[in-house]
Amino acid sequence: LRDNVALNSGDDNLWTEELDYYLNTKIGNYYQNGTLQSGSTTVSSTLGTYNTQTKEARFTDQVFVTDTAYNIESKDLGYNTESKMMRFFDSTVVTNESSVLHTAQGVYDSKNQIAHFTTRSSILNQEQYIEGDTLNYDKQTGLGNAIGGVIVLDTAQKSTLYCGKAFYNDKLKTLLAIEKPVLKRVDNNDSLYVRADTFYSAHYIMTTDTL
Repeated sequence: LRDNVALNSGDDNLWTEELDYYLNTKIGNYYQNGTLQSGSTTVSSTLGTYNTQTKEARFTDQVFVTDTAYNIESKDLGYNTESKMMRFFDSTVVTNESSVLHTAQGVYDSKNQIAHFTTRSSILNQEQYIEGDTLNYDKQTGLGNAIGGVIVLDTAQKSTLYCGKAFYNDKLKTLLAIEKPVLKRVDNNDSLYVRADTFYSAHYIMTTDTL
């Protein structure tokens, strides 16, 4: 199909200028820019393939995802329009109202807001930066962990934590670090290093009583 092509499958709508559609497999491929809309999520890319039976789509080359909750820029991304599961196969940046995530490989369940990244990845929010070889995060519970060469930067406290594993609670603002953790604190031009078996930090609010 050529020129102003529209493919509709249930709640999914695909628009492109050129589409090769295989009737036996129900798979459509486009090669010169296309846009797939599924609910509140819109994905555009230079190259793409979409299976109307399995609802699996694969987007490559200048992939942009827009949604009410997040935006994604990627080089290679897989997406199931039914399960809302995303798979990252190359450099990807995910941004929302409170954080920026960098990864190159992993899975993101956008329906349940659960992430699992299996290559060197990082998360930056207003107060903290976390980097590790593996990152896991559940936005609904606020629980996450980082494994392998973990680096945690606290901009407010001007500190850097290095460890093998870190477990954090984004809602309670707590962090537990194990496996040879080392804390670096910077004060003017001086740096203080502290080693321990375990580090634990929590958000502390000072209150005053008025008589």
